[in-house]
Amino acid sequence: MIVIRKTKNKEENIKMEQMINDYSFSNNINSSSIFFVLEDKGEIKGGCNFQIANRYVIINFLVIDKDRRGENLGDGLLRSVLNYCSKNDVEKAYFIGDSNYLLKKGFSRIEGDINEAKVPIIRENIKNILECDVEDFFSKGCCCKRS
Repeated sequence: MIVIRKTKNKEENIKMEQMINDYSFSNNINSSSIFFVLEDKGEIKGGCNFQIANRYVIINFLVIDKDRRGENLGDGLLRSVLNYCSKNDVEKAYFIGDSNYLLKKGFSRIEGDINEAKVPIIRENIKNILECDVEDFFSKGCCCKRS
């Protein structure tokens, strides 16, 4: 059975940090960030790390084990994270960098000059930022196959 949940302890956080290193993600994790894991039969097969600031969230990474890709597990993980954010009054989700996966799932590139007025969580000069309106994300259908 697949379960998506917040990490339970420091050991699970360390496992996720190891996954970051295995997949060569930049480590933007700090003590206020939140980990969600995707677990199947007691084994962690993916995860997401994010931090909430006011009514915004920055997704640091979202990863699924290479052996499990193509099963739409990432979609379930992303939806769980954004649902958690929605329940915590988050309006916008951001990803600093570029991600074809997130673009495919409904994020869009912020065009033009990016500054604090345009993206309130930005404190430095960054070129690539993806944005998603959380409410709009859930107003669209999911990738589930309907019978």
